[in-house]
Amino acid sequence: MIVVCEPICWGWEHVPINVGLLEIVGRAFPSREILFYGEESHLANVKSQLSGPVAQAISWRPIPRPRRHAALRERLYADVVLMWRMLRVLRNDSEAYLLLCSGTPEMVLTAKILMRLGAVRGKALQIVCHGGLTTLRGWRSRNPFLRMRDWRSALTVGNSRSIQFILLEEPIRKTVAGLFPAVERHLAGLDHPIPSIEPSETEIEFGTPFRFGFLGLATDAKGFPAFLEMASVLKSRFGDRVEFHAIGTTPPDSVAPPMDALAVKPAMAKASRPDFARAIQQLHYVCLPYQGAQYELSPSGVLMDAIAYGKPMLSSSIPLVKDLFDRFGDIGFLCTDTRNFCDTITQIVSKADERHYRAQVRALRAVRESRTSAALMPTYQSFTRRLIGADSLL
Repeated sequence: MIVVCEPICWGWEHVPINVGLLEIVGRAFPSREILFYGEESHLANVKSQLSGPVAQAISWRPIPRPRRHAALRERLYADVVLMWRMLRVLRNDSEAYLLLCSGTPEMVLTAKILMRLGAVRGKALQIVCHGGLTTLRGWRSRNPFLRMRDWRSALTVGNSRSIQFILLEEPIRKTVAGLFPAVERHLAGLDHPIPSIEPSETEIEFGTPFRFGFLGLATDAKGFPAFLEMASVLKSRFGDRVEFHAIGTTPPDSVAPPMDALAVKPAMAKASRPDFARAIQQLHYVCLPYQGAQYELSPSGVLMDAIAYGKPMLSSSIPLVKDLFDRFGDIGFLCTDTRNFCDTITQIVSKADERHYRAQVRALRAVRESRTSAALMPTYQSFTRRLIGADSLL
């Protein structure tokens, strides 16, 4: 038995990556039953995106989760109860282990404490790390209570050989290992998976209007203000020859800036995955004008969307993206600042080089194939077998 738990996400949040993780686990250990615990609507959406033998091997287990933005006391109590429940499930199977698809520092430390106190013995715990690792750099509170609730403590305190953190993308694993060499043996690197059910790219007519897209949450860190500036400058320059689409949502309680230059504006609520996919398929290019150092330690789901749907990218030159260019060649354009983004789009529209565009799309297919469950399964199987120290899962 393998216990997989998504303790944070609701609805369509993180559905693609959780589908990809379940496909990898199912392929790696096909003889094992998988119990997947999560919020009820999230389970339904993940289930709708799975098919075949892996879907049949999964037992779906809804769990109550505290309301969003609940008080700290309410969240901590719910986290302790959940981690206790998940670890107790492991006691029924001598070969079981727990995979957390995401987590908070409080959840990780709670699980470590419960394991130390004997809630389970001889069991293994894997934690998939997402954007929370961006807090590893920079200022840190001197308050010991607050320090015990940050990711630095979650990564470095109370580790045993039965604890493993899965870092999505090798550049991120290398950066974290460089920051904390003592925990490197607890770090496993895995390329961000792309689920098999995601449609491959659909060939669209190359020509005007050229459609450029911004994906996901419209935040400063993701460069949404820069995207709006590009749209304003280039719409005045090219008119109907270009369109700018913001396919995603606005942050809660944010004040929306003027978006008159956008053909598609971000929504207030998260779209279903099929609707999101249909919107992406209409684009020619995806813009990733990431700002600051956030994505030095954070994987990018929208980067995977660009790859999955074969959309060449215009991206800030961050390690995550540069690594893909180094490994797979010409998959788009690396840009330095907003002016460089505008210059690059100007070149695309002015030259309209369809042969170059189709070559970029073909290069993205190789990236996509490297991130299927079949391609990633051997890596996951290898570091999981090292963690549990047994061949009996096969």
